[in-house]
Amino acid sequence: MANLLKSRFHKPYLLKGLSDEQILVMVSNFTAEAESGWNFNPRFDGRCEDFCPVDLNSNLYIYETNFIIFYKILD
Repeated sequence: MANLLKSRFHKPYLLKGLSDEQILVMVSNFTAEAESGWNFNPRFDGRCEDFCPVDLNSNLYIYETNFIIFYKILD
């Protein structure tokens, strides 16, 4: 797995000495941060899965509220 990630990150020094489990956690956090809409900034410090930001939950709430309104309008 580490060889595959070395080619993906193009920075093998990031993965030096990490176990497969540690690599999976790191990649999972990077993926969660990319999906958050905040992209990569110091806000999550590489630990995005450890946070539940209120602003993201607020966005989800308004999206779901809008879906209800659109559903009622479009029947």
